[in-house]
Amino acid sequence: RAPHTRLGFLTTGKRFITFHRTPDAVFELAFSLLARNGITRLWVIDPMHDMEGARRTAEMAKRVGFEEVIGGVCYTTSPVHTDAYFAAKAAELDDCPAIDGLYLKDPAGLLTPDRVRTLVPLLQSSLQTKKFEEIHSHSTTGLSPITVLDAADLGIHTIHCALPPLANGASHPEAQQLVRNLRSRGHSVDVDLDAMARASAYLQRQAKIKNLPVGTPNEYDEAYYRHTIPRGVQSTTRRQLAQIRRPELFDAGIEEAVQVREDLGWPIVMTPFAQYIVAQATLNVITG
Repeated sequence: RAPHTRLGFLTTGKRFITFHRTPDAVFELAFSLLARNGITRLWVIDPMHDMEGARRTAEMAKRVGFEEVIGGVCYTTSPVHTDAYFAAKAAELDDCPAIDGLYLKDPAGLLTPDRVRTLVPLLQSSLQTKKFEEIHSHSTTGLSPITVLDAADLGIHTIHCALPPLANGASHPEAQQLVRNLRSRGHSVDVDLDAMARASAYLQRQAKIKNLPVGTPNEYDEAYYRHTIPRGVQSTTRRQLAQIRRPELFDAGIEEAVQVREDLGWPIVMTPFAQYIVAQATLNVITG
């Protein structure tokens, strides 16, 4: 249905199939099916910055027919995750022939305009052969629509976004408003806003017919920068605590998660590590 549009697939390389030990042949089969059905671009990232694993995934993707592979650096905040740390990790992908470019992935929406202005130039200067020209930032804290504009000013030319009703909330900035904002800053954006509006109207109708939730902009939440627990994990935790008739423990559990993450050595708080951290924190609070 989209013969003239480049279609892509974003993955950690393994998470989209299973968390269990799985033969590489299974992943190669899945990648082969994607390539066979018209997916030509792959974003690959490892949440623990196992760059050797990311390189192997990229090589597999090219072997089965992907035309372009974009390697990623996964952003989070902690005393460990400095600008220098991220730059060193990006440099590990610079000499990989299977990787065509790099991107900055902010799955929790923690990036701020100030951090982008220091981090992006350093990432770009850390590479000798590749280019760092793409950003993926969720709108969880409400800052992403502004942060990505500053990234564009610094030379990032590909910005991940979404059409309403799938934009905002914990998703990406709204595509149409992003285009208008970029143009207002003087950037040239070669997209068809009328086509975006038609596609968005179709999705809005589907949301209404199927009674599905509509993404809305989030208000800024400073506490999120302390625990960085994704909102989906928070809602699941609330539901599970209600099921065991201990809903009053939610705030204490989230606070305990801050300590658990530090005890574990500051892993990035995204799937599956977010679930591990919250489960341990909740058990700590329940058992005292």
